[in-house]
This record gives sequence, C-alpha cells and structure tokens, in this order.
Amino acid sequence: MAELGINWDEVPEERSYTPIPDGDYFVEITSAERDDNQMEGTSTLKLEYTIIDQSPFNGRSVRSNHSLYHPDQSRVEMGMATLQNVCRAIGLMRPTDDQQFLGGQCFVRLVASTGKNGKTYTNIKVWWSVDSQAPPQKGGAMKAPAARPTAPTPPPQQRPAAPPSGPQVWKPGQVQPPKGF
Repeated sequence: MAELGINWDEVPEERSYTPIPDGDYFVEITSAERDDNQMEGTSTLKLEYTIIDQSPFNGRSVRSNHSLYHPDQSRVEMGMATLQNVCRAIGLMRPTDDQQFLGGQCFVRLVASTGKNGKTYTNIKVWWSVDSQAPPQKGGAMKAPAARPTAPTPPPQQRPAAPPSGPQVWKPGQVQPPKGF
C-alpha cells in the first residue's frame, strides 16, 4: 500500500464554476493533443484555448474536440469541418502535427448551453481570423452579442480602401490584440 502524502488541511474547498458569458473573445491555442483510443477505434484532436483579451475572463480556458477517426462517419465529418474552421482562423493550412496548432491566435464566439445533467457548458460556435474585418455570419444578419466595454471586438465591416501601410505581424504568445481590436 502506498501512502498518498496529502495534507488535507491545505486543500482548498471546492470552488464554484462560473461559465464564461456568451460573446466574442480573442484566444490563443495553448494546448494541442491527439488522443487515440485503440479499444474504441477513435482518435480525437483536443485543443485548449486561453482567452488573452482585456476582459475579466483573461486567462480562462475553453476547449474543443475534433474527431479524426471514429466508427460513426458523421462524427468524423463534423470533426474535420470544425477543425478546418480552426485552421483557417489561425492561418494554418494542412497541418501534419498537433503541435503546429500551439500559439495560433484567433477570435471565437462562445455560447453557453445546458447539458442533460443540468450543468452549464461553454462551447465554441465560430472561429475567425484576426485579419477578418468582421465575424462570419451564417445566412444573413445575426443577432449581435451583448456589448462588453472591456472585451475586444472585431472592427465593423468596412468598404475596401487604400491598402494598409503594412501587414500586422502576430507573434505566438502575444498577450493582447493590437489597438483597434
């Protein structure tokens, strides 16, 4: 028998979970891992995103799972479609390794939903590039998310004008988006 070596007096009480409110957030991929389950014949790419904007939720994380192999082909189709959206948003086309996702930055739209167990979960519904002028809209006008004064928002849709003076360079690990976001 092995002793655990835990001082239970130093273990904090259970913290309550506060879901991240619905809205648009600037994130960076901080963890990417392929999880293969040989017994079930499945493979999943698990991505973790950390919020890096000036909102009160800076530093909080959200996750997405993308099926790469599964006996149910519809799960693979959905997993590959959402993974392709992630790749477009971070500018990584045709990745060959899970570690290539690390440091990728983009905007995400988070939406909370209640699971069958009654718990609230935060899900990523849309990914878009930092170079986009506005978030993607499906089938016409979307209801705008509630405004938060401290959260970054993509610039409004603009008419084409003179080319910018130079491209903005994004570096992995950059803590906040440039001014204007």
